[in-house]
Amino acid sequence: MDIKLEERFIEDLTSIKNAIVKKGGTKQIEKVWERIGRVKQKHNRVSARYEIKVKSENGKAKQVSWTEKEIKIKDDKANGVYFIRTNYSDPTEKQLWDIYNTIREVEATFRCLKSDLQIRSIQHQKDSRIESHIYLINYPGLSTGKHN
Repeated sequence: MDIKLEERFIEDLTSIKNAIVKKGGTKQIEKVWERIGRVKQKHNRVSARYEIKVKSENGKAKQVSWTEKEIKIKDDKANGVYFIRTNYSDPTEKQLWDIYNTIREVEATFRCLKSDLQIRSIQHQKDSRIESHIYLINYPGLSTGKHN
């Protein structure tokens, strides 16, 4: 992912560099720095890794260059490992992945029931009394007795 982000960042910097020599391109030093600032903001995950220099004469940008900074290697928190804990003995990777995706689908369904359909469970003391109740709020046609 970081490689793609770096490629896009360098593409945008190259576009700024090419605009300096093109007819009608951005050449004023202030405008060039504004464009660089927008690119750095857009690609803030990778822009800190680069040092950007702009050479200018008489308020006009003449050259844009960038170099990759040497960064001390530290524990990269962006890269990680995802663990799935289970009580299955010797499951295959495919079995774990299928179970994980099934759980995700069930959770997404519950989120949909709670938000879109506004279904809430009502807690009772006895299992026979437990029901889900649907609260229909502002349902079109319900208050007038007309159904579409």
